[in-house]
Amino acid sequence: MHCYRRSAELGASTGQFNLAKAYQFGRFGVTPDKPRAAMLFRAAARQGDDSAMVAWGDCLEKGIGVPVNHAKAKAQYRRAMAKGNAEATWRYGLLFELGLGVEQDYRQAVRWYGEAAQHGCIQAQRCLGNMYRLGRGLDVDDKLATLWLQRASQAGDAEATKILTLMAKEQGVRDESVSCCRVS
Repeated sequence: MHCYRRSAELGASTGQFNLAKAYQFGRFGVTPDKPRAAMLFRAAARQGDDSAMVAWGDCLEKGIGVPVNHAKAKAQYRRAMAKGNAEATWRYGLLFELGLGVEQDYRQAVRWYGEAAQHGCIQAQRCLGNMYRLGRGLDVDDKLATLWLQRASQAGDAEATKILTLMAKEQGVRDESVSCCRVS
C-alpha cells in the first residue's frame, strides 16, 4: 500500500490507478473513499492511462464519488477507445443501449458491442448475444445469440449462462443441453 501511495504522490498514473482501486473497494486496509478514488482515476486518466479513463468514465456515468455526467463519461470512453480499449467500447455501446446522455439507439449499441466482442470483451459478447436474442438493433437470430452468449459464458460470465438457461427453457430444451456453457 505504501508503494501505491508513494507512486501516486510522485504522479505515476499506475500508482494513482492502483490507489484509486484501493479507495474504491476498501482494499489493503484502506477505508473506502469513493470521491478520493474518483479523483485519483481522473488524475491517471489525464496522464493517458486508458484503464483509468474507463474507470473515471464509470464514476461519471454512475455518480460514484462525483455527480453523474454522461457527456463526460462518453468523452472518457471515446478517449480510451482511441487507445484500443475494448471495455471502453463496450461501455460506449451501453450508453446507446440505455440512452444515457445520448438518444437511445440499438443499432449504435450493436455496432459498438460487436467491435468490443470481436476484441474479446466478455461483457460485450453477452450484450451482443442478448441483442440478437431480443432483436434490438437487428433481426432476432437465435444461432448468433447462442454463439455470443456461449463465448461469454465459457469465459466465466454468469449472466450469460443464466440467459442461455432461460433461452433453453423458452425453447423447451432441458437445462443439461447448455451444460457445456456453464462455468465449472
